[in-house]
Order: sequence, then structure tokens, then C-alpha cells
Amino acid sequence: MAARADEGAVVEPRRSPNGDQFRGFVEYAPVAIAMFDREMRYLAASRRWIDDYGLSGKIEGRSHYEVFPEIPQAWRVIHQRAMNGESCSSEEDRFERVDGTVQWLRWDVRPWFGPDGGIGGILILTEDITRRKAAEEELQRDRELLRASEDRYRAMFEAAPNPIVLINARGTMEAVNPAMLAVFGYELSELLGRNVSLLMPEADAMAHDNYLRRYAETGQGSIIGIGREVSAKRKSGAVFPAELAITTWRNENGAQLYCGTLTDVTERKQAERLVAERQRLDAIGLLAGGVAHDFNNSLAVILGNLELAEPRIGDRAAQHLVERALQAAKLASTVTKRLLALARKPEGEWEIVSLNDVVREMMPLLESLVAGQWSLRVDLLEELWLTRVPAGEVCSALLNLAANSRDAMPEGGSITITTRNMHVTEGARTAAPGHYVCLSVTDTGEGMTADVLHKVWDPFYSTKKPGRGTGLGLTTVRNLANLPEASRRSPACRERAPP
Repeated sequence: MAARADEGAVVEPRRSPNGDQFRGFVEYAPVAIAMFDREMRYLAASRRWIDDYGLSGKIEGRSHYEVFPEIPQAWRVIHQRAMNGESCSSEEDRFERVDGTVQWLRWDVRPWFGPDGGIGGILILTEDITRRKAAEEELQRDRELLRASEDRYRAMFEAAPNPIVLINARGTMEAVNPAMLAVFGYELSELLGRNVSLLMPEADAMAHDNYLRRYAETGQGSIIGIGREVSAKRKSGAVFPAELAITTWRNENGAQLYCGTLTDVTERKQAERLVAERQRLDAIGLLAGGVAHDFNNSLAVILGNLELAEPRIGDRAAQHLVERALQAAKLASTVTKRLLALARKPEGEWEIVSLNDVVREMMPLLESLVAGQWSLRVDLLEELWLTRVPAGEVCSALLNLAANSRDAMPEGGSITITTRNMHVTEGARTAAPGHYVCLSVTDTGEGMTADVLHKVWDPFYSTKKPGRGTGLGLTTVRNLANLPEASRRSPACRERAPP
């Protein structure tokens, strides 16, 4: 077969050239070309033809089908069509040789004419494009591998649980994954083409472009290749802590690109604060316990002597002074007991009780505590689970919570004590999974500001006037609620401060 390497290379002669001249033309032609008579016998073949097909010996006069018995039937039909005056060509065709090797050919087949104007046979011109075809197939395989790799990375990008953003050297967002949209609350169209500083608080946004410019100029960046904590801003304006890791590379056009991966560390920060708070409370408890223990011994002596001295003093003024000293000593004794509660387990016997019974037994004392412009009501679940607690400490905690509610409503209000069964599932932040009994004290006061709520569990913190509170009430209540001794087989007890 023959490739159409040059339309001008094949001429349809109307007169037969000199045989020697024509054979010389064919033999030295720079392309693979062969001339056949009507019986498909070789009249001449170029050296390129001989080399391309690995032929040896004299082929003039031999049948083309003898030299190439593997020629397919479809090509033989084309040869006959050319003998009838038709010109045929193919840009790409597969030719499997006898030894199993495959050649890819570009070919052109057309008739040649004798001096009488009749068709004397055909010319076949070919071009071996096997190497080009192999290169194209390799390129196609590379493209398919690249496409498969891109599909895998795209799937990983789309399925990644962490927000990922791709930006250019100007800080413009070129791609974001679904996690980015979910965490920040934007639609895709709201982010693509916008500067990534949109996702930062104002102070960080101002410095961001400087980071990119310095890295582009010097190749040095304080945030490239490492993780660091940053602040991120949602569409709602809410700011949250995040850990940012950035990688950089250049695309096929040499443009600088950056990929940022974010991790929302809000929960981790909360856990770290809780651990730090717990450690601080433990340290305070140990210190307070040591001080309170020694101080309590001294107070016992002071109280005892004041109580003995009070009835023996005849001077009314002096007696009044002793009474005030007794009141101050009793208040100090209360403080030391709460300090000791920070440092050790609550005293008292652990009992399996119904908190409904504890509340009912406390009602007379609670009613006297909040008498006046405050109303007290209870909402007790009849089928409340039993729980194992130090009942005496629960009573103290209940009085503490009720007193806090009363003091939070100086103009009067309503206080409600509620008991409920509670089932905590996996993933809840309130407590470990399990069954609990909830004892709550709520009131109709104004509640706490965000600043107060943040510090409410700190020991010695109080919003009351000096001399009115120790700042240890809610801390001791919380310590009681978090006791590990509470049975996990029977429901555990949790007390809650008013919201």
C-alpha cells in the first residue's frame, strides 16, 4: 500500500516514459513507492520501500502477493478498484506482518497510464507511521492516566472532611471543596473569583496580601509548609479558631498556586480550656485545702472561746462586739468548709435515693430561704430513676442554687425546682453517654451576661457585693456533679446551675 506523502510525487502519465528512466526515478525517490503491472507484478520499487518493509533480493517481476502474502483481502479489493481507474488513500491503516509485528501505514493507491492512454497498472506510495502512532498511543495513555489521576484527586478534594481552598498568586480563590462551603456558610458562586481574605477577620485580611507578596519576591514564607493557628470568619461574621496548612507549586504555565487546608479547632480549644480549668481547680483545691485545714482548727478555738465568753460578759456593748465576732467566725467557718470541699471528696454517706424525696424533705427549709417576694414551685417527675449520691451534699447544693436564684432577683420572681430522667447519647457535649437524673433550679431573673457566664465556674468569682458571697457556691456544686463515684450501673446525678 502507499502513503500520499506528496500529491505531486505521483503523476498520471499519459505516455509511457522510458523504462530505465522510470525505474531510476522510482529507485531514488525519497519515499516508499512501488510500480506494478496489471497482474500486480513489481516493475520497480524505491530503496525506501525496500528498507521500510525489510525486503532483500530482486523483487522486480515477482507478485506483490507473493512478497507480502499477509496482505488483507480489503487491500486486494482496493488494488482492483485502482486498476479500474479509481484513486484511493488512507491516513492511517493497520498492517500485521507474517511474523506478528504490526506496522501502521499512511498510503495512496492510484493507476498509471500507458502510451495508448490505457491503465498499465497501479502505483502504491506508503509512509510508515508506526513510531508516530506509538507516540500518539503513549500520549493518549498518559492523558488517560492523567485524567484518572485528576479524577482521583478531584474525588479526594470533594470528599475531604476539612475545608480546602486553591488560590492564585493574587489571592483569588480558584477552587473550594464542599467542606469549605459547609463550614463557612457560602455558596460556590460567592467564593470563586473572590479574594481569600473574605474568609478572614479584618486584621488578618490586611496582612494576607503582604504574606503572598513577600513569598513571591523572596521564596520565604512563615506559613508555607507548616501548620499554624489562625482565625477564620464565617459568612455570618462569626470568628472561629482554625489550624491552617499551606502548600505551593507552579502549574504547567509557571503560575504560582497555593493550596490551603483548614481544620476547625473550636472543639479542641474548648477541650484544652476544660483541661486547663480542671488542672487549675485541682491546684486551687490543694492549696485551699491546706490553708482551710489549718484555718479551720484555729476557727474552732476562736468559736469555742467566743461562745463561752458571750454569756459571761455583763457589759451590753462588749456583748454586742462578741456577737459580731461570732457571726464573722461562723461565716469564716462556712468559707473553710467550702474550701475543703474543693480539695477532697464530699463528706457524707453515699446513698441510693430518689431526688424527689430529697427535694420534698428540703421544702420547709427552701421555703423559708426564699420567703417574701419570691415564689417557689416544684416540677417532679413521678417515675424518676433512683441514683447514688451523697444526699447531704445534694441538699447543700440545692440550698446553694436556690440562694443564687433568690439573690439574682432582688425585686422578686419565681424559682422552679425540676427533676427529670435524661439519656445522653454518643457525641453529646453535656456528659458521657449513659442514663442520668437531672436536678435543675431555674428562675425568672435576667440571666448571665456572656462575660459572667465565661467565669461563673471560677473559684472565688462572685457578682455579689463584698461580704455577700464567697464565690465558691457554684464551684462546689459543679464538683459534686462531676464526681466519678456516681454509679454508672444505676443512673448518675447531675445538678445544673440556673441558665
